[in-house]
Amino acid sequence: MTRKICVDLYNEIIKLRPDWHHPDDDKGTIKVVMTGSAADEQPLQPHIRSKAR
Repeated sequence: MTRKICVDLYNEIIKLRPDWHHPDDDKGTIKVVMTGSAADEQPLQPHIRSKAR
């Protein structure tokens, strides 16, 4: 699997259940949790977390 597939699946779920999304880490029903870098594609950026987060 790839991180892109994970983000695509998240986006499809949110289309069906928009109330499950919240940009704050401690709110919302589901999250994509992955590490990455500033060099990753833009669609992945909102889901990249640091180890501390």
